[in-house]
Amino acid sequence: MRRCEPVTHRRTASRISGTLLSLGCTAALLAGCTIPTAEERASGPEGTASSSAIHPPKPGVPKGQGPATISDQQANALQQQWQRLISQYPDASLSMTLLPVGARHGTAPLELGFAPHLAGAETLRVPIALAAVQKSGGNGDVGGDLITALNANDARATARLWTSLGTDEQAAKATMQALRQAGDSATKVRKTEPLRSEWLPANQARFAAGLACLPAAEYIRSAMAAANPDQQFGFANYDQAQISNGWVTVQGATTVRQMVILDVGGPGFVALSVTARAKDGKKESAQVLLTRIAQWMMHQLRSVPAGRCP
Repeated sequence: MRRCEPVTHRRTASRISGTLLSLGCTAALLAGCTIPTAEERASGPEGTASSSAIHPPKPGVPKGQGPATISDQQANALQQQWQRLISQYPDASLSMTLLPVGARHGTAPLELGFAPHLAGAETLRVPIALAAVQKSGGNGDVGGDLITALNANDARATARLWTSLGTDEQAAKATMQALRQAGDSATKVRKTEPLRSEWLPANQARFAAGLACLPAAEYIRSAMAAANPDQQFGFANYDQAQISNGWVTVQGATTVRQMVILDVGGPGFVALSVTARAKDGKKESAQVLLTRIAQWMMHQLRSVPAGRCP
């Protein structure tokens, strides 16, 4: 596989948008792309990475290393530490579902806390964008809308991406194909109001793990790594995370969702689906809780199961 532009810091949307519009996505579609770990980036030429460098082919998984797994020791350690975390917030609803990138097909994600049945909300813009990029043939026509939809959660940009896929029925089918391509074999997308489609955290984690290795998703991953001043919470505070945010309000209480591809260093990457709902039901309070989960997670990296693209 070929390595694509490393994410070395949280880039601005305008910078990535300019790259998309000037270069298009053709290279990403023609060359298999994987994302290097923080450790590999640090050991690159002069310890830095060029913002436009495309590296020679390297194996996504080191020679002799098999598919990533979740060991009982890792699961038990995370479960114990998770219980300590949630004991501090007895009136909140918190969950994290994780799956290492490169896990063997059929590996069950590890679920911490109660994973609610919720609409995917804004996080569903990622598979919609993936479907639009693939349909465009990589010519960059959707670049501006991709950045605006994913980085700023812009509804009009998302609507244009959806419309670019054809009729509502065709768009739903194309989005489900994108989900299947990245490893989510179960989620069904509504023909109308697609962001209200239910997206279970386990299925979202499977999708994110697959997205990390898809050649066509290079610029989508870059957009997920771009900073938006209004969305600096949770894992968005960490350079090694690529994220998509969503907000689901039911009976006046808002649950914040975050889909994450997290670089944990030498072992590789882990995909996360995180949810938080505060006692007062406010979005801002839930975002604070999600930030607390991210802080907790960054102190558990030695126990986190991670892997690389096959």
